[in-house]
This record gives sequence, structure tokens and C-alpha cells, in this order.
Amino acid sequence: MQKGLKIFVIVLALPVIVLGIKTMFDPISMITRWGMDPVGNTGLNSLRSMVAGILLGGGVMMTLGVWKENTTWFLAAALLMLIVAFGRLLSFGLDGFDSASIPPTVYEIVAASVMIFLDRKLSKS
Repeated sequence: MQKGLKIFVIVLALPVIVLGIKTMFDPISMITRWGMDPVGNTGLNSLRSMVAGILLGGGVMMTLGVWKENTTWFLAAALLMLIVAFGRLLSFGLDGFDSASIPPTVYEIVAASVMIFLDRKLSKS
């Protein structure tokens, strides 16, 4: 895998890893960012586990793809991001449009598209 592509993937993975770590270890500071109001310990548990887990999972899968030079990890990360993006788009339709959700939706779709593109490109070489 070319060094430039490796750096590019790491640059894509870094923001979600950082957000995941921040959410896991300091969920209170992330409440406003995620637009959530967790109810009691169960709510904080969900914020620390599900939200942080999805973020860290996607970022770690991208990083593993670079480290192991195995683009199957890119497809796994893309699938996770596309499922999250689908949930956001579904929410737009069912719950109403929220402009604050546009940037993460665009990131998820673009990052997933890049991961799929890189898998196809690198699998051929």
C-alpha cells in the first residue's frame, strides 16, 4: 500500500478515534456535541459504550486496514459508516431535518465511499 494512501486513511480515521476516546472517557463533555441528554447511569453507559464503540470501531478498522495492509478492514469500516449514515437519513425523513447533522452525515458517506474505492483499487494491485 502506498505511503500517501496510508497517511490519507489515517487522517480519515483520526477524527473518529479522537471523538470515540473523548466520548468514552469524558461523556459529560460530549453531551452537547451529540445532542443527547443521557438519563442516569444507563444513559451514560450507552453514550460511553454504543456511541464511543461505533466511533472507535470504525476508526480502528480503518487503521487496521493500513497496518495489516488488508483492505477487508476498509469494507468493514465502510459498512459501519453507511449503516450510521442510513440511520441519519432515516431520521431526517421520519423525525425532521436538522442542519447540525449534515456534516457528520457527509463525513460518513464520503469516508465510506473512499474506503470502498480504496478497497477496489488496492485489491486489483
